Amino acid sequence: MILSRLPVIRQALSEARSLRSERAKPRFGLARVRLDASAALPFPIDMGPLLGLPFGRLDERGVPYNTTNGAHGGAYQPTSIAQYGLAQWNAWLEDHDPARLPAFFAQADWLLENERRMASGAGVWPIPFPSPGYGASGPWLSALTQGNAISVLMRAYHQSGDVRYLESARRAVRSFEMDIFEGGVSAPVADGGIFFEEVATYPAARILNGYVLALLGLLDYTRVTRDEDIERLARRSIDTLHDLLPGYDLGYWSSYDLLYRRPASRFYHALHIALLRALAEYTSCEQCASLAARWEKYQKSHWNRARYYITSRARRYQAKFTAQRAARARSAAAKAPDWDGRARALASITGFPIAGGMRGVLVGVGEVMQSEWKLEYLTRAVGADRARYAIHAFVRKYRLLGREATSPSHYPNVALYQREGQRILTRLMRTRGYTLALPQDGAFTAAYTGPVARRYGARVVTMDHGNVTLPDSEFFKAQRDAEYTRRRQPRRAIERLRFRLYLRALRRLIRRAVESSDTFLVAGDEVQDTYVRQYGVSPGLIVRYPYWVDAERFEPLPGQDRLALRNRLGLSAGAVLITLISRLTDEKGFDVALNAIAAALALAGPDEAARCGVLIAGSGPLRPQIEADIRRLGLGDVTKLWGEASRDDVVELLRASDIFLYAGKRGTNYSMAVLEAMAAGCAVVATSAPISNARLLADGRGVALTSPASADQMAGALARLIQHDDLRRQMGHEARLYIQRRHSASALRQALWRATGWAPSLDAYLLPAPDSQRQTERPSTTR
Repeated sequence: MILSRLPVIRQALSEARSLRSERAKPRFGLARVRLDASAALPFPIDMGPLLGLPFGRLDERGVPYNTTNGAHGGAYQPTSIAQYGLAQWNAWLEDHDPARLPAFFAQADWLLENERRMASGAGVWPIPFPSPGYGASGPWLSALTQGNAISVLMRAYHQSGDVRYLESARRAVRSFEMDIFEGGVSAPVADGGIFFEEVATYPAARILNGYVLALLGLLDYTRVTRDEDIERLARRSIDTLHDLLPGYDLGYWSSYDLLYRRPASRFYHALHIALLRALAEYTSCEQCASLAARWEKYQKSHWNRARYYITSRARRYQAKFTAQRAARARSAAAKAPDWDGRARALASITGFPIAGGMRGVLVGVGEVMQSEWKLEYLTRAVGADRARYAIHAFVRKYRLLGREATSPSHYPNVALYQREGQRILTRLMRTRGYTLALPQDGAFTAAYTGPVARRYGARVVTMDHGNVTLPDSEFFKAQRDAEYTRRRQPRRAIERLRFRLYLRALRRLIRRAVESSDTFLVAGDEVQDTYVRQYGVSPGLIVRYPYWVDAERFEPLPGQDRLALRNRLGLSAGAVLITLISRLTDEKGFDVALNAIAAALALAGPDEAARCGVLIAGSGPLRPQIEADIRRLGLGDVTKLWGEASRDDVVELLRASDIFLYAGKRGTNYSMAVLEAMAAGCAVVATSAPISNARLLADGRGVALTSPASADQMAGALARLIQHDDLRRQMGHEARLYIQRRHSASALRQALWRATGWAPSLDAYLLPAPDSQRQTERPSTTR
C-alpha cells in the first residue's frame, strides 16, 4: 500500500491497468454478412460490440444516450446513435430478429428529427462536446458522423421507400462538397487533393478511420443515386488516399493520424485493417488490400506489439513533459510587459529585413496575421529598417581565420550557424513562450528551429522558398563551380571540397528539419515534389499557399497620373515600356533577354521600335556585362539602367510599364516579380522557371515560355505584344483579376490557418434550431 503511493509505482500500476483494458476492449471487424449475401446491403464493418451500450444507456425511444463523456457530462452523441443503428441493421440481416428493425429505424428517425440545417443547404449533426486535442473548443462537425448518418439513412430509404431519408442523406452529402472554411468537412491536400476530416478543424489531422467510415457513407449514397458529381468527388478523394496511405505505415504499426503520427491503439489498428479490407471490397483497391495484409502481420508479431506499446507510452510521457515546459514558458511570457494577448509567433530567417522575395513574403505574412499573431523574428543579418519589427539577432558571430564564420551558406560555417541559432532560440522559448515557429527555409534554419521549438510545445510550420531543392539543383552546382573556377589553386580545390561537404551537410539538415516540422507551407511544385519524393514527406502534411500581393497598391494609374509618371521617366504617352526588375546576376537570364529585346524591335518594324523604351531596375555583379551588351546590341538610346530599386520604386515603375519581361533560368515556388507585374496590369512574358509561372500566365493572362527559353522564342512574344495594343491591355486586365482572386490577403490568411490552426464557430453556418431540438435535459426514462 505504501509503495503504491510512490509516483513511479503508481504510474506503473496505471499503465498495467491501461494495458489490460486495451487488450480486453472488443474489436470492430468485417461484417459477418457479406456484401453479396442479401438484397439489403449490410454495412461492411461489424459494430456488434455497440449493442452492449458501452458508452451509456437507451432512452424511452430506444436511442443511446452517452453518459461516459468525462468532464463534459451526458449527451446524445450522433456518431454513437448512427453506429448503434448500423449495428442493429447488420444484426437483423444476420439473425432476422423482428425487434431489431424497429430499433434500427429508431436511430434513423432520431437522425431525421435532429438534423441541423445550414445556410448553404447542407444537413449536419454537430458533435456536442469539444475535442481539445484537435483544436475544437466547442461543437464541431465530423465527416465520420456525416458518413455514418448517410449509411443509416440510405438503408432506411432502401428498406422503407420513404423519401425523407433520401432527402436528408442528400443534404448531408452537401457537407462533403464544402471546405471546412465554408462549414463543411472537406480539406484540401497539397495541390488538388481532398480529404474528409473526422474533426473538421485546421490543421487537418487526416484521421484514417474517420476518413474511411465517411467515404463508405458516400459510396453507399452513390450506389443508390448514381450521382455523378458525388462519384467524381469520391474518386478524387480515393486517389488522394492512395497518395497518403504510405504516411500511415510506421514500419511496425499503423498511425492513427498524420498530424501527430501517433501509433494507433490496438483497437484502432484492428479497425484500420478491417476498414482497408472493406474499402478494397467496395472499390477493388489492391493498394488497400496489400496494406491491410501488412498491418495484420504487424498485429500478429510479438516484437511489433511490444514496440508499439513502448513507443506509444514514451510518446505520452514526452508529451506530458513538453506540456509542462510549455506551460512554464507561457506563464513567464504572460507576465512580460509587452504581452498584448495575441499568440506569440517566431519567424527564423537568415536575414531580415533585407531585399529579396522570401523577405517580402514574410512581411506579407506579418501584415495579414497582425491581428492574431505577435510576430517576432530571429535572424543572423539585420537590415536597416529594423525599428518596425521585433527582431532578435544572433549575438555571437564566430570567427575563423579572422573572418566571420556564422554563415548558413558554406561548410563548416553552417554548423556554427546552427549552434548559435539553437542557443538563442532556447533562451527565447523559455522567456517568450512562443506557440508557433515559422522557419523560413527547410534546411539550415528549420534544422535548429524545429527541435528546440518542439521541446517547448510550439507548433513548427516550415515555409520553404526553395532551399530544399539546392542539393539536387544542377544550376546551383554549376553556379558555385563557375565561381570557384575563377580562383587560384590550391584555394580552388579547397573550395570545391568544402562545397561537396556542404551539400552532404545540407541533406542531413533537411532530414532533421523534416523530422521536426509539423506541417509545411509550400508555394510551388518544385518544393512540394522535393519534399515528397526526396524526403518522404506525406502530401497530407503539405499546405499550398499563395504569395500575397497588395493589388490595391499596384492598381494602374488613371490617365493623367500615368502620363505625369511616364513624363518623369522621359516617356511619351504612346510609348511602349518594357521593364525588367531583378538582381543583376547570371540566373536572371539578362544575356537572353537583351538579345531577345534587340530581335523583337527588329521584328516589330522601325515605327513600332521607335516608340519602345526598355528599363532595367536592380543591382548586382553583372552590371558591367549588361552595360557592354547594351552597347553591343545598339540598345543604348532606348534603355535606361535604373539601379537599385526601393519598394516604392518597384510599385511606381510597374504602374508605368506596358510589358514586363522575366528571363530567369532558375527558380522555385512563385516569382514575386511576375506576380507584382500582373497586379499592376502589365502584359507579362516569362520563362517557366519556376514552373509555377506557366500556371500563373495560362488562359491568356500572359506568355509563358519554355525554360531555358531561346532568344528567338522570347523575341517573337515581345514583338507581338509591341504591335498589338489591345492584346497587351486585355492580357494585363486578365492578369490583374487573377491576382485579386488568387493572391489576396484572405487567400494567404486561409492557407496560414490551414497550417497553424483554425476551428469554425458553427453558429455562423447553422440556421436556428427548431424548438423541438432545443431540449437539452437528460432523458427521463431509460431502458
